[in-house]
Amino acid sequence: MFSVVVPFTNGLGRVMHAIDLTILLCYMGLLAHFLILPPSHVVDPTTVEVAGIREWSMVAYALTKLYDRPKPSMLPHVLVLGSFVAYLPWLPHPDDFAFGVLLFAFCWMVIDLHLPWSTSPLHLVPAELILPRSVLILHGVSRVFLPVVTFFLPALLLSLFLLSTSLADLFPNTLTPAPMESRIAFLSLLAVLFLLMICSLIMLIIVYPTFASHPLPSPWDQCSRPIGLEARRFYIRTIVQYSDPYFFPAPFSVFRLLIRLPEMVSVPFRDRGGAYRIPAIHLVERVVWRVTVAPLAAVFGVFWLWGRRS
Repeated sequence: MFSVVVPFTNGLGRVMHAIDLTILLCYMGLLAHFLILPPSHVVDPTTVEVAGIREWSMVAYALTKLYDRPKPSMLPHVLVLGSFVAYLPWLPHPDDFAFGVLLFAFCWMVIDLHLPWSTSPLHLVPAELILPRSVLILHGVSRVFLPVVTFFLPALLLSLFLLSTSLADLFPNTLTPAPMESRIAFLSLLAVLFLLMICSLIMLIIVYPTFASHPLPSPWDQCSRPIGLEARRFYIRTIVQYSDPYFFPAPFSVFRLLIRLPEMVSVPFRDRGGAYRIPAIHLVERVVWRVTVAPLAAVFGVFWLWGRRS
């Protein structure tokens, strides 16, 4: 079982993953821009800063992500959606609780990019080379790093408080720096990523001699047979996710939701055998996909074909 893994031979699947990843990175870029340059409290009470294109774009993307299959990667988008919706048509400010939730969600997204089950740049690298190591590091973090961090959590929180207090007047006001909350969150994210990198390097250094002394025929099993099997499972899930010939990445998934809404509403009225169907919906879905997603797929497909030739 899982001795042979079907590669991403379907070029459309790779293109759909590239489109989904590109849109996700653009969305994270908008969120990072909002966190670094947030709205400021206005002095004139008659002037109110409301949500603009940047904020509404993030709300729309986070809302369409809820249509995906439930998974842990969906939770930060739920946090972003709830933080903005709670203040619409106005915006959360750095001293609001929702702004802290946005910082937490953004840090979660950055770390989530390194996990094997999410839309990640990891899938741009040959799976048999990167996924086993990703799963190995994930196991080490969940079984070694998190218990240690939990043990030292009170001291870490105290040190972060002292650090934020010491950096309060580091930059002059003329430079209009990012809010203190954003600086603390980004510094914490940097510290966590640095610790994860150090722990990962130590873990791989410790276990590498064992792997090197017991070579296995498949590159998937470099980090032991159980790790290789789990890496294969993650890879197969990714293939299944993007194997739909008419895949709608967020925010284009809203079109699929609107198209399939009549079929979803008609579920209570179906007969016991479930024979009631609306075949025209699938035709409309194909037409909408060719109008909205297919042009992007053609552009990304050109780069994919060029990369295969070079």
